[in-house]
Amino acid sequence: MDRLEEAANRFEQAALAPKLRLDALEALAQVQSTQSRFDDALATYETLAAEHPEHPTGHFGRCDTLLRMDRAEEALPHCRNSVALGPDNPAYLARLGDALHLLGSNAEAIARYEDALALDPTNLDVRNNLGATLKVLGQFRKAQEEFERCLEQNPDHLPALTNLAMALKEQGDAHLASRHLERAVRLAPDDLSLQLYLAMSRIPFAYATGEDIATCRAAYARDLTLLATAVASATPSTLAELARNIGRLQPYYLPYQGQNDCELMTLYGTIIHRTMNATWATLAQAAEHSFPAPPQAGERVRVGFVSGHFRDHSVWKLPTRGWCAGLDRERFMVTGYSVSSRTDPETAVARQIFDRFQEDLTTLPALAEAIRRDAPHILIYPELGMDPLCARAACLRLAPVQCVSWGHPQTSGLGTMDYFLSSDLMEPANSEEHYSEKLVRLPGLGVAYHPSSPAPSNERREDFGLREDDTVYLCLQTLYKYLPSQDATFATIAAKVPASRFVFLENSGAAHLNRLFRKRLEQAFTAAGLAPDRHLVFLPQLPGDRFQALASLGDIFLDSFGWSGCNSSLESMAHGAVPVTLPGALMRGRHT
Repeated sequence: MDRLEEAANRFEQAALAPKLRLDALEALAQVQSTQSRFDDALATYETLAAEHPEHPTGHFGRCDTLLRMDRAEEALPHCRNSVALGPDNPAYLARLGDALHLLGSNAEAIARYEDALALDPTNLDVRNNLGATLKVLGQFRKAQEEFERCLEQNPDHLPALTNLAMALKEQGDAHLASRHLERAVRLAPDDLSLQLYLAMSRIPFAYATGEDIATCRAAYARDLTLLATAVASATPSTLAELARNIGRLQPYYLPYQGQNDCELMTLYGTIIHRTMNATWATLAQAAEHSFPAPPQAGERVRVGFVSGHFRDHSVWKLPTRGWCAGLDRERFMVTGYSVSSRTDPETAVARQIFDRFQEDLTTLPALAEAIRRDAPHILIYPELGMDPLCARAACLRLAPVQCVSWGHPQTSGLGTMDYFLSSDLMEPANSEEHYSEKLVRLPGLGVAYHPSSPAPSNERREDFGLREDDTVYLCLQTLYKYLPSQDATFATIAAKVPASRFVFLENSGAAHLNRLFRKRLEQAFTAAGLAPDRHLVFLPQLPGDRFQALASLGDIFLDSFGWSGCNSSLESMAHGAVPVTLPGALMRGRHT
């Protein structure tokens, strides 16, 4: 009857009777959870577990409540206790899978989901979670099968429908992903997260024709405009739900269309800024109250770097490492805020470079609190557009001065970002028009590059399907950098250089993209009267040592057009491959 307060009072009274106590405490905790009184529910479950340690209910209740409070690490031992006491309970197994998934132990999470489904194969939520975990591991085909099995039993299962769309988009089939999300929006028209996902699905990996870009761009602009209108009048609870999903899908592929995206990015930035600030205003207010005064004469400027890529990644190699290592420690104190649990040997280098390095800041409150305590004068995001937590945090004003750089060379569109730190050599004359931030043209390349590539393997040309007398053009950029209007150029070169071989690297896990790109190029060569197999070489994604070997075997590094090579260009030139490039209209088309 929705008289929850009265129900809670009655269960508290009933819990005074010894014979009723166990059932009454369990029911009381359930009511408290329904009321979102999670601290009270947790306390009730703790009492239940202490009084009946042999009963799984109290342990499972603590597990479930802690997970709902986003405290997965604390929840895990209680999840394991409930499974130990009730090994044949599919709900206990599934919740253990949820905790493991949230903590990144995805292989074990998959095993627990499969155990739960063996006991109850009809539970579609568990099957959907299994698919979502497979997707995180890059097993998109298996994930897609689980989502499709959910939808066979219930075509209106929204989480499975949404996850299926996202799996399809990550495999490169954005058109089919959009169709599924259009249906999801029809089923739940008030769900703003679904509207956001639909907008993001309009931006595919690759395009069959040049006209497709204009069509997709118009659809994206239309969906963003509708979402902006909905966000402007949304209730706080609706915005809070949307805020949970900000950063999950981002317009990462928009700049690959080769156009000035400032207007579209500013619209997107307005949406996510309004959403995050309506939901997390207390974090921003707490940070603002701790803002330091401008540094006094002789005081070191405190600079913080927020990133999910303090590891062997182009974002670390290009803007981040050199800056952090090179800043004069007599003038600056430099802190790293790592929002990812992923580490490798370069992470150890980062720990040594920074004056202070804070790790595993994997929630927004934890990150905001760490920044608040340190009170940096300046906060720098080496990239925005890839890491989900960075995308959410950047919407908030956590330091007096905030900057973004070109780890992902695209304006953020956020009013909370004051400056875009770029390269004077790479920026064209009118580039201020490309940024919502104030553009800072740092001298030269703007970065201090530290090569950290592995030694090349001992492979020869024949190991890559190449002949010694071939003129080898290395086209080693990710395939979504190549647009349909550029395909004929490769055939034009081949017609003038009969022994030419163009080497491309396929994208791992994106079979749709690989097929589409190969088909486009083959059509371009056939139209020019050339045999595609004579000139085109498609290799799978290579590990670092094999990539370096291939880079050393080429004659010419043929730069991509609208989005130029950067780290790959530096690595290929280090091996003596001659770069051939063409400066584009935007900074990202002028790296090489």
